[in-house]
Amino acid sequence: MSLQNLLTALDDLAADASSALGAVASLDDLEAQRIRLLGAKNGLIRSVQKLMGGLEKEDRPAGGKRFNEVNKQIEALFTEATERLGGS
Repeated sequence: MSLQNLLTALDDLAADASSALGAVASLDDLEAQRIRLLGAKNGLIRSVQKLMGGLEKEDRPAGGKRFNEVNKQIEALFTEATERLGGS
C-alpha cells in the first residue's frame, strides 16, 4: 500500500462519515452509523487502520498522523450529531 492510497482512503472515509452523520435523523440511525464507522471489530476506520501495516517504514508517521486526524474528525462529527438529535 502506498501512502497516497492510504491518504485517499482516509479522505474518502472522512467524506463518507460527514455525509452519513450529517443525514442521520434518529438516535437509532446514529448508532448504526457509529457501528459502521467506528466499530471496534468491523468499523470502516479499523479497516483503513489495518492498511497502515502495508506502508513503508518512512511513510508510517505521515499515515499515522492523517489517520489520527480523520479519527478525531469522525468522533467530532458523531458528537455533533448526538447533540443535534438531543442524545447524551
